[in-house]
Amino acid sequence: MSTENTSKLLTTALAVVAGYNQWDIEAILAPRAPNCTHRVYPLRLPRPTLNNTAYREYFSGILPYFKNFNVTVMDAYVDEQANRVALQAASTADSVIGPYANEYVLMMKMTECQTQVVEVREFVDSEASAMFFPNLTAYIAGGGKGFGEEK
Repeated sequence: MSTENTSKLLTTALAVVAGYNQWDIEAILAPRAPNCTHRVYPLRLPRPTLNNTAYREYFSGILPYFKNFNVTVMDAYVDEQANRVALQAASTADSVIGPYANEYVLMMKMTECQTQVVEVREFVDSEASAMFFPNLTAYIAGGGKGFGEEK
């Protein structure tokens, strides 16, 4: 296993995490190839596969409702032959409806040059998601404002 290639793959994967830690849509999308797709699993969560345009629209809509978002990587698995990286991670944040926490496995496929992500498969703690996001959706639907938005 080549340390140089593994390092490049892992660096690209960690750039994805860094984007979320910056909590900025441009930083989140920066490591993604133009044809990148993102899908949240398990399948019982009704989440479609999103291209970059759809992901930007979706994620920009939830950014204002969180602050102090922090992703911690607990483990990484690198497959340099397949240009894939899997990260086990956890996140915490403050949300407009209270504390947020979740666990993830992010499986990413990279371009041949290993510097951009072409596919993200995000496995989330479905129980935590099912308990949190309906409440956030109801808050937003009821006219609730995000952090820094006029009340």
